[in-house]
Amino acid sequence: QNPEEFNMWFTYDFEIDTSTERDRSTVIWGSSSAKTLSKSNFGDVRPTSDTLLTIIRSPQGDPCTVGGRTEWDKDASKQGIWGSLKDWMACAGTSLDGDPRAFMESQGFAPHFRTMGLNLRLDVFCTNSHDRQ
Repeated sequence: QNPEEFNMWFTYDFEIDTSTERDRSTVIWGSSSAKTLSKSNFGDVRPTSDTLLTIIRSPQGDPCTVGGRTEWDKDASKQGIWGSLKDWMACAGTSLDGDPRAFMESQGFAPHFRTMGLNLRLDVFCTNSHDRQ
């Protein structure tokens, strides 16, 4: 009953090459739920004070509110990034009552996602700067 109110959590791991011409082999890696991130330079691994900010955006690049936030810093995301199925689907521009034919051409689809089911795909893009544009 009311599956759109069910919460979904996710975490992700990442590795970002932050090399420069002067510093050619620097990589930062970690997890969206990690307390600290790690930095490696030619095999020398150490914790770094760099921070992670996850910004939730629609497929068109607009900010989306999921779980009451559009931005998840390391403190907010340490238990995972979460929101209701309704929030995630609104970010995608639809709802469980949305028409699947608005996304794919087919005569055989049910009239609503609620009655046919769906797969929700999240794409994660990582950069080494906080792009809030």
